[in-house]
Amino acid sequence: SNGGVRFDMTDTSTGSNWVFQNQFGSFDVTLAGTGTREFRFYPNGNLEILGSYLQSSSRAIKHDVEPVDSMLILEKVASLPINRWSYNREEGVRHMGPMSEDFYASFGLGGTDKGITTVDAGGVALAAIQGLKQEKDQQLAERDAQLAKITAEKDKEIAELQERMIQLEIAISEVLRNYSSEAHIGSIN
Repeated sequence: SNGGVRFDMTDTSTGSNWVFQNQFGSFDVTLAGTGTREFRFYPNGNLEILGSYLQSSSRAIKHDVEPVDSMLILEKVASLPINRWSYNREEGVRHMGPMSEDFYASFGLGGTDKGITTVDAGGVALAAIQGLKQEKDQQLAERDAQLAKITAEKDKEIAELQERMIQLEIAISEVLRNYSSEAHIGSIN
């Protein structure tokens, strides 16, 4: 071929025609007649898709399922170096994230230190969010306990002051009564 290569697959019952083609160095898959490209593989390794990417995650296809310690994951995420960088074959485009070697050393996920799977990155992020919530819930519980203790102490102080005020009022009333009685006796004499 002296240009792009293409082959078509047509479903004769529906007329749907899927086109697979290599053009300008990329490989495209398109449903003919839609005017859009459903997905494209670029020579630099990038993949572009038109819609959502669905990664299987059903319980039915998994084994050795075990819970994680979200607080421990949060600590590891907090210490994970995050950098801005560009791929060697992608000039002028910046990305942000961890290096796969650091991610693998921290979490041991994905089976290799040469890449990070989206399911692992997402799982670590969700676990870290849960860890943050646990941390905040714990801080709020501690603060609530401190406030309850302070409130109980203040309520006790207020009750003691109220009792002292009642006693003072009683004492003042007695003094005034005695003074009034003495003043009345003094005026009779």
